[in-house]
Amino acid sequence: MNSSFSEILKKVFARFCEKTELQARVSLIIAVSVMVATFGSVCAATAAGRTVTPETPVDLMNVTSSSFAATETSGEITEPSETTSIETTGIADKYGALGLPAVDNELATLTDDELVDRITSGDAGVISRDDIHTDQSANNNNQHTSTVAAAPAPTNTPTPVPAAQETTAQTTIQSLNYEMGIDISQFQGDIDWTQVRAAGYTFAFIRCGGRGYGESGRLYTDTRFAENMKEAKAAGLKVGVYFFSQATTAYEALEEASLTISLIKSCGVTPNYPVVMDWETDSYYRTWNLSGTDFANVLTAYCSTIAQAGYTPMVYLNTSDVTSRLGSAGSSVLSNYKLWYALPYSNYQDGSSYVAGNAKPSKSFSFSVWQYSWWGTVPGISYPVDLDISFMGSTSLYTPVINLTNTSLSTPVGTVIDPMNGVTATNSVKATAYKSMITYAVYDSAGNSVTIEDACNAEGVYQIKYAYTDAYRGTVTATATLTVGNPVVETSAVTATTTAPSETSETVSASLPSESSASSETSETDATTAPTESSI
Repeated sequence: MNSSFSEILKKVFARFCEKTELQARVSLIIAVSVMVATFGSVCAATAAGRTVTPETPVDLMNVTSSSFAATETSGEITEPSETTSIETTGIADKYGALGLPAVDNELATLTDDELVDRITSGDAGVISRDDIHTDQSANNNNQHTSTVAAAPAPTNTPTPVPAAQETTAQTTIQSLNYEMGIDISQFQGDIDWTQVRAAGYTFAFIRCGGRGYGESGRLYTDTRFAENMKEAKAAGLKVGVYFFSQATTAYEALEEASLTISLIKSCGVTPNYPVVMDWETDSYYRTWNLSGTDFANVLTAYCSTIAQAGYTPMVYLNTSDVTSRLGSAGSSVLSNYKLWYALPYSNYQDGSSYVAGNAKPSKSFSFSVWQYSWWGTVPGISYPVDLDISFMGSTSLYTPVINLTNTSLSTPVGTVIDPMNGVTATNSVKATAYKSMITYAVYDSAGNSVTIEDACNAEGVYQIKYAYTDAYRGTVTATATLTVGNPVVETSAVTATTTAPSETSETVSASLPSESSASSETSETDATTAPTESSI
């Protein structure tokens, strides 16, 4: 110990022990307290990863009782001096609000292989939402760029025949090994999800956000994500989530997964369908040059993080992504994670939907969901929408019916009635169809079409024919009789026909078609189209 410093300590101690030296004792107590507090603050800040600049050093020998008196009588707790500078590193607390450990900034310095090892071992965690910067100017309605294929010839197509009896009650007529669904973003606008469900769609993938395809790769969120999740779930649909990915490194994939998890938790709805990395590319996308192991690392980083958060991960890829871009690295990805396969068939460009018996792709790899159209027309949605078939569930179909509360109507001449009063329809998935989906036409005794107004102003007997088109089973009809004026006619019974398969229709196979039941990959054309208002 330095001799001069020893002499100082001796003097301080001597004054402390003297009876008359109250000021010395007070000075020493204050000095020791300041030293302890400063040392403790520095240790705490160091442990938290912060840099602390200490206040101006205290002269231990010149602390006076007046200083003590001022502190004692102020009645206030003095805030730290402005000379104290605490600089954070931008890294979240060890455990964030996302249910997983917050990411360590060291991870950004790792190679992709090293980072993927950390992620898959459960040692990486997620990036705090506060540390993920978003820029809504990058939020675009991205257009599809992959190949559109010509559909192979249909196989095992049921032959539509009229129903053999009145459809007055619903009975099970067919069981399908697939479900029909859609995928949407904010660019589908305000959606009436009740109509979507009534049309026979049972699941929806909903975009939560994405990354811009430009060089900067700025992240963004979907402005209708929470709204769509809540309303779709309330309408009875299964809900999945997708993120439009432009990740080129494992760390960017970790960013995207972290943002996805944060948005899911904040929306208040837990997905009961997969959470998807919708990775896409084109010659002008930042992802264009990614391939092989580097590509597999990106997919793995996202999916493993999603799985650790308790959700079912899935990847969205097209044919060339699977067979060429991933190459030999594809087997490890596709054996661990479900595939949403993008291969739209050109025969759906008219907005039509898949029906039982239509051809499905026959590939050397398996897939859980097939995106077959970018041009769908769906009740309750004003813009074209992507259409999907999922092989992760099944659909029991029932005879769709039009329900007439009165099959014999009458009115005096000159009194116009509403033919839709009391008319409803129940679709093949036992949901009540929107009344707007039911149409009617009025015919006179000669079979000529007339308006309801003209009919109600001319005495006679008329037929009102109702029609409802079911998403799975085609169109069903029902007929009522309208008597105008005095003629007395016998009440006619409701009749119904359908263009759907009969009860003997063949049940759709529970597995994807074999190579012999559909055209091979060589039947796909290379024509590329860019649909409007698509969501993925």
